[in-house]
Amino acid sequence: MHLEKEFSVGRSREDVARALDNDETIAALIPNTRVTSKGGGVRETLTRVSVAGMQRELVKRTRSLDES
Repeated sequence: MHLEKEFSVGRSREDVARALDNDETIAALIPNTRVTSKGGGVRETLTRVSVAGMQRELVKRTRSLDES
């Protein structure tokens, strides 16, 4: 699957990156997702999905701009 969307934002790249690096922004943009841990520059999220009638939990670790 490939999804590409482009839009203009009246903010600097750094401002946008900081907004997207926010835990609440991530949870709002990705349904059924919550941040489970954060520290050392890494954020872990858990997303609950239903596939073929079965519930699954997807865990994702990403680098965070915030080193805390």
